[in-house]
Amino acid sequence: MQKPIQGFEIAWSPLIMITITSKVLSLTPIRVKKRLIYNFQLKQLLSNFYTSSESTEKNNTNNSTDGHRVIPDNNSAEKVLLKHRKIKNSHLELLKKYLLEDKLIGPAKATKQLREETGLNVSTETLRKILASLREEMGPEYISAYSPTVKDRQSDQRYKLKDLHIECLKKYLKDNKYIGPTNAMKKLNEETGLSIAIPAISTALKNLRKEMGSEYSNLDSEQVKVNQINDRIKLKDSHLEFLKKYLKEDKHLGPAKAMRQLHEETGLSVSVETMRKTLINLKQEIDPEYAKVYLSTLNNTIPVNQSKMKDIHLECLKKYLKEDFYISNVDAMYRLYDETGLLVSRVTIRNALEKLEQDITQHEIELPLPDSNTKVDFRSRSYGFKLKDLHMDLLERYVNENPSIKAIDAKYRLFIETAYSVSVPTVKNALNEIREQICIKNGSLAASDSKSDARSWIYGFKLKELHIERLKEYLKEDNSIGPTKALTRLCEETGLDASIRPVQAALITLKKEIEQENTNLLSPNSKPEAEQNQKFGYKLKHLHIECIKKYLNENSSIGSTTVMNRLYEETGSKISASHISRVLRNIRSGDK
Repeated sequence: MQKPIQGFEIAWSPLIMITITSKVLSLTPIRVKKRLIYNFQLKQLLSNFYTSSESTEKNNTNNSTDGHRVIPDNNSAEKVLLKHRKIKNSHLELLKKYLLEDKLIGPAKATKQLREETGLNVSTETLRKILASLREEMGPEYISAYSPTVKDRQSDQRYKLKDLHIECLKKYLKDNKYIGPTNAMKKLNEETGLSIAIPAISTALKNLRKEMGSEYSNLDSEQVKVNQINDRIKLKDSHLEFLKKYLKEDKHLGPAKAMRQLHEETGLSVSVETMRKTLINLKQEIDPEYAKVYLSTLNNTIPVNQSKMKDIHLECLKKYLKEDFYISNVDAMYRLYDETGLLVSRVTIRNALEKLEQDITQHEIELPLPDSNTKVDFRSRSYGFKLKDLHMDLLERYVNENPSIKAIDAKYRLFIETAYSVSVPTVKNALNEIREQICIKNGSLAASDSKSDARSWIYGFKLKELHIERLKEYLKEDNSIGPTKALTRLCEETGLDASIRPVQAALITLKKEIEQENTNLLSPNSKPEAEQNQKFGYKLKHLHIECIKKYLNENSSIGSTTVMNRLYEETGSKISASHISRVLRNIRSGDK
């Protein structure tokens, strides 16, 4: 092997020596010096690497000869620290503190706490490895506390079940070894305030039964089924006693009324169907003879009423029809509810009323003719018994305030004032009828009042003669005034409280009237101005037209935006570019 260069008396590998020799022969003295320094640094790195690897092998050999288990490098906190230089000794101390406070702490919770206290952001996987190594260092109790059985039992609920909760569940099992997860969950929530899913409680009870022995795990299957059924049944013995008391007071008690009474006294909420079945069973226990009659009435009742309408209810409906043959479905429904406690749908009431009306007609009962007071009832029945006198009065008021009110707006106002929701077509039909009645009423008025009524019909019933005159004055001052500005001035000057729509409609009508008057009463001198207004619009005055013509003379290809800006600078009038574009088009076509 070739002798090393002087000053570098170290053991060189043949590959490095050949490389250095070949490079040195082809380099200048300065570059040779740089190359030698670089190779010397490389030699130091290689020697350090060999030294560290030899010491690691010796340590591993010593550890294996001592008989101790070697901790894998992947789970070593020191190796992780070397790999992740962000984690310092202070972070390890914090993690140890977390383990002392909570043996079951997981990597996700530890990552969150560490980030909140130190601002350190590391992955959950890194902390999982560090926590595993720390548990091994801190002793077997920390490893067993994080065993798979405990972890599986609590992982789904993110370790919500602590030692306190487990002890409570053990106490429940000792008191009643057949206790179900539902009752255990309720008792646990009452005692500790813990809100947890039933599957988690079920898993915890299953594991505890295994831990507590065969006495709690090997249970009678029949008894388990009975307890499961009892857990699902809401009506307990105490509730049945209340129902028996209600039936003794009123043997015709219906499920809806019984359900409300039971809820008021005990706070229990059950379905009507459950209450109906329970009442049938109790009636059979208390009075079997009455139960037979009751069940026969269920079968003989009108089929469409779905066994809800009994004889007593039908008698009530007959009484309502005798008092008012044109009673609406809703009125009959609410009266029946107030008197008997039975709440059924409007369709059920309608079918029952139709059946009873046929029976009454067959028995040739003389029916009262509808008078003026029942006119709205007939009208309401044509709309499906939805709109009552109150609703029709409100809709009539809306029409008086704004004759052109839309059905959707009237529906919205009706809902705001009465919390009653109906369809838009129903409201539209009612509005049309109300308008027809108002027109008929206005046509029968005296001639002296017809003019003001017609004016109110055209301009809205809130806009009086004073308001119309003021709007005319505003239009004379500024023919392009908008409804918002006009309404603001009306409110300030007259105190008018109205929406913008009547003012907008009045302005449109007044502009048409003014335009018609100008057309009919034109003098030869005023004709050009009127024609100009019709051609270019009322917003553009004679001054504006002359300015635009001047701009066109200066530049025939001028655009609408430039004209708009120049017009605003010279006259202070802000007119839209689209309007100016139409004016330019009219002027150019007129010049041609």
